[in-house]
Amino acid sequence: EIAFAITAGDLTVASVENHIYDGLPYQPKPEVKDGERILQENSDYTLIYSGAAVDAGSYTITVRGAGSYADKGGSAGYQVLKKNINNTQPASGTVNVYVSDVTYTGGAVEPSVVVTYQTEDGRTLFLTENRDYTLEYGNNTAVGTAYVKITAVDGSNFEGSRNAEFAINPAYGQTFTVAVDPVSDIYNGREQTPQTIVKSGDATVN
Repeated sequence: EIAFAITAGDLTVASVENHIYDGLPYQPKPEVKDGERILQENSDYTLIYSGAAVDAGSYTITVRGAGSYADKGGSAGYQVLKKNINNTQPASGTVNVYVSDVTYTGGAVEPSVVVTYQTEDGRTLFLTENRDYTLEYGNNTAVGTAYVKITAVDGSNFEGSRNAEFAINPAYGQTFTVAVDPVSDIYNGREQTPQTIVKSGDATVN
């Protein structure tokens, strides 16, 4: 009778795909092999994750051998990528921006903005201003088309920027008051041109 030993080979850990942020933990399970043999989790090896992998960032899966592979190991790295608010990443859900039209007031208008993220699996996440994005309004004083620029905050789970348009509609039916300044002046032989002031309520229109 001849005694012989069966020695386990090295572990080969397959790479795993990156994932776009969607508010849930992402802990993929890599394929682990000994040569051509596919090994089984918990009996041949265990997986240890460097974090829950909810937020955008880099993460590592440590493969620790078990049983006859107790002295073996390996690892695989992956990333949770930021979601682009321009929706340039395929099959990753949709970021939506909602802003209402407003009525002309004579001053700058800044209507409220709602930003949501409809994930690929159908969940709706509501983004928070100054945590996830910032707002910058433009062309928002006169009647016509105005816009708001939505920019992802550095260090958030989002990236990119986009504009959303809204209308400033004429103030039909509003009551305006007209005054001149000065009301009177001392004659000086020259043409006098007082300033005309138009108001809607307390807001100066002109």
